[in-house]
Amino acid sequence: MSPLDKDLSKQTERTVFLIAGYAKYRCPYVWLRSHHDKLIKQQPNQAIEDDNPLQLRKTSEWKTKDVALWEILAEILSMTVHPTNPFEVDFDYIDRLPLEESVLLTGSLMAFLESIWIQAEPDVNYIEQVYQDIQKLQSRHLEKVYDYSLKD
Repeated sequence: MSPLDKDLSKQTERTVFLIAGYAKYRCPYVWLRSHHDKLIKQQPNQAIEDDNPLQLRKTSEWKTKDVALWEILAEILSMTVHPTNPFEVDFDYIDRLPLEESVLLTGSLMAFLESIWIQAEPDVNYIEQVYQDIQKLQSRHLEKVYDYSLKD
């Protein structure tokens, strides 16, 4: 374990994951870097292995299906915070940003969420919420771009 990993393992307020892809293995892997005791079911008389990747459904499917990175992120989030929508947008945060930053963020979030909406299977239970956030982002983005165009 690297010195950085040792520091990360001491995190108490957030859960840290490492997602890495290796060309040799042709798929991504996910490692838990904090909160092992809370998220990993330990077998009796067995030490927790920090250097083994997590066995996730989406990383297993990677070799046989077309799996997007956002699907892996959604699975990780559902393991930790159990959100109804793992990609819910914090519009209050966007409103507190300087105008230039909010223009860039609304545009990039819109593109990201649109790719999720297009790629997601119809049975993804949060896809309607993603669509609603896309609609709000489109409106917000146009307002922000208009405000930016009025700047001197």
